[in-house]
Amino acid sequence: MSITLQVQPRDEQTEGDCPECGGQIRPDGTEQVCEDCGCITGEDTLDRTGGTKAHLDEDRTKRTGPQLSVTRHDRGLSTAIGRFRDGTGEELKGKVREKFARLRTHHSRAQFQDKRERNRAGAFVEIDRMTSALGMGQGREEQACQLFRTIHDAEALFGRSIEGVASACVYAVVRLNQDPITATEVGAVSRVETLEVKRAYRWLNRTLELPTPPPRAEAHLPKIVSAVECSTAVETTAETLIDAWREAFPEHSGATARGTAAAAVYLAAMYEGEKRTQVAIAEVAGSSVVTLRERKNQMQTLGVSA
Repeated sequence: MSITLQVQPRDEQTEGDCPECGGQIRPDGTEQVCEDCGCITGEDTLDRTGGTKAHLDEDRTKRTGPQLSVTRHDRGLSTAIGRFRDGTGEELKGKVREKFARLRTHHSRAQFQDKRERNRAGAFVEIDRMTSALGMGQGREEQACQLFRTIHDAEALFGRSIEGVASACVYAVVRLNQDPITATEVGAVSRVETLEVKRAYRWLNRTLELPTPPPRAEAHLPKIVSAVECSTAVETTAETLIDAWREAFPEHSGATARGTAAAAVYLAAMYEGEKRTQVAIAEVAGSSVVTLRERKNQMQTLGVSA
């Protein structure tokens, strides 16, 4: 006996009237939401966003696995052979386990076609480790891997270390997105020295002609304010100080972003009655006390106020 189920399309499904206002209820994602008052009356527990499986020849063009990822040397097309259990969860025993151990060995040897792929895989592992240590997201990791893939495909890595170029790609993504991460912080989690990170970044920037924007002091404010335990009012005042200073005297906008941010936070803390020492702010910002004091004197001399 066969049973045929007729399911109404999700866009046309209704769940009756809203218990709050009597309005019409429509599905919105995985929830049932009233069109009038926005009341959520229920939730659909089925995952309707999964990929399709190809069982027939005409369905071969559909996606049948996880999405491709630039963070893998083969974009995620490789497979993994388990150790102790098969696909159904049953435990492997005796000769079957030995067979799969041999298959796993051959699979690991055949995973890389040549030395180039092996070097690329090692670089992606390094990028993943550094971005995780720096608290960068998946999007930043993908950008760094794509940069390394581009420079690697151009065959421009002769004479340069894989670790140094991978670190340069991470720092290049930081600069492109204006993240408040310094080259010193990248060098601290890298396998090469900070000086090598800077050298490799300059070479990468020249080779790929990256559209790197100038660093902005505003990007460093949340990190500095949080580290010295100031209120959000200090951050807002510091942003006002930087904007007014840059607008009134654009010729000084090329000053060091970290030193400018540190000076703005120091002055803003004074204005808001939350005084902090110059040494503490300069240390958090990655700048020197001399630079902070110079920028602070410039702001005060130029008449910039909150």
